[in-house]
Amino acid sequence: MKHAKKFAISICVTTLLYNNCGGFKGVSGVTDLASNGSSGTPGAQPTPLPQLGVDPHPNNYPPVMGTPGARNPETVTPVTSWPVKQAELPKIPSNFVVDDWINDSGGDTRPAHNGFDDVGAFRFICKPSHNLYDDPIVYPNQPGASHLHTFFGNTLTNNASTYSTLRQTGEGTCSGGPLNRSAYWHPALRIDDGDGNDLNDKIIMPDYAAVYYKMEPLQSTMFARGLRIIFGYNMSNPAASTGFNWVCSSPQGVIRGNNSNSSLKAIADTNLCVAGDDLYIQVGAPTCWNGQLDSADHRSHVKPMQDTNLGYGACPATHPYHFPAFSLSIHFTVGPQGAAEVAKMYLASDHMPGMNMDAGSTFHTDWFGAWDDDVANEWMLHADAGFGNCSGGDLCDGRGMKDPFQKTGLNGYSSLLNPANPRVVEPPVKP
Repeated sequence: MKHAKKFAISICVTTLLYNNCGGFKGVSGVTDLASNGSSGTPGAQPTPLPQLGVDPHPNNYPPVMGTPGARNPETVTPVTSWPVKQAELPKIPSNFVVDDWINDSGGDTRPAHNGFDDVGAFRFICKPSHNLYDDPIVYPNQPGASHLHTFFGNTLTNNASTYSTLRQTGEGTCSGGPLNRSAYWHPALRIDDGDGNDLNDKIIMPDYAAVYYKMEPLQSTMFARGLRIIFGYNMSNPAASTGFNWVCSSPQGVIRGNNSNSSLKAIADTNLCVAGDDLYIQVGAPTCWNGQLDSADHRSHVKPMQDTNLGYGACPATHPYHFPAFSLSIHFTVGPQGAAEVAKMYLASDHMPGMNMDAGSTFHTDWFGAWDDDVANEWMLHADAGFGNCSGGDLCDGRGMKDPFQKTGLNGYSSLLNPANPRVVEPPVKP
């Protein structure tokens, strides 16, 4: 219960409001259900109230991959010719019974929201899976070529992973299990033992990662099959890095010090973290796309929105296609040594040859999508076109993705909310 409470509080701190974990009906035979309206918060925008069973969205929704929305992406400069889109990879049907991973709450309730900021939202959580010196985006088919990464999602992600292998093999450590066989990974968080040999340094395992897709209703398009991106610190071009933020908070959600830290060193220097605290990193992906599934640096095919000076952001003309804002919040528990342990922490990517980086300053995240198409379309349908506030894998229509650990006991866990156990693990052998 203590860990579940810490989870709920920390999600509120990061605006990932884990407020509805209800189940949902099977994927087939989708109908949109009448809303239960606004939460009553002053200034809140009421959820549309379509007739029961009538879709509040266009007939062809989600839009075809790369189709511009009604407003977004408006671009900072006019687009005279839309960039040519690379063909997304062919659909690969799930090789398991999809309905086995779906809950039915028996109700028709659409979650309430607290105003416009809460609509167009889809949230779920993942537990870590494994650690490897692999990176299937940067170093495909090169085992051991990367710095050490901690992986979430697909349990079989390695250097040889492709969209096809991700879709057809492996379990899933996120809400819905294999419904989301996407791979998520970040540089492993390690404890410096002082012997000068990083290969021996132990790994601090995350308790969970909270994943948040935010869509301005009716403006975003679905991620293309085969899309992969890296965001956060840019190792080859630091000036092109996207922002991230380290936070240390109490189990009750009280922030320790300044909530604007681009490194772990900034946290450690405050000497405020204590044993049992929630140490977490927040990072968001760019949302503007040029239509290509990848690029030479695995970053330049996506760009962040730019300020239009008109009260909203817009995509650059070179990247006019717009997909949902994608952010992660990855949570660790501070060990018995408290601030002394935080002072020894560093990321595997901080200690690269020729680099002298502050601890935690090189955080970045890789993502290789591999959702079940129909389920992904469902959360896009109800969170975006349906103006939904969908948390915990809820699709905003009385249906929800199952907790895979309650179903399988994978890695010894019984719930997505279990704390990391063991919290500290030995590193794998580097090939």
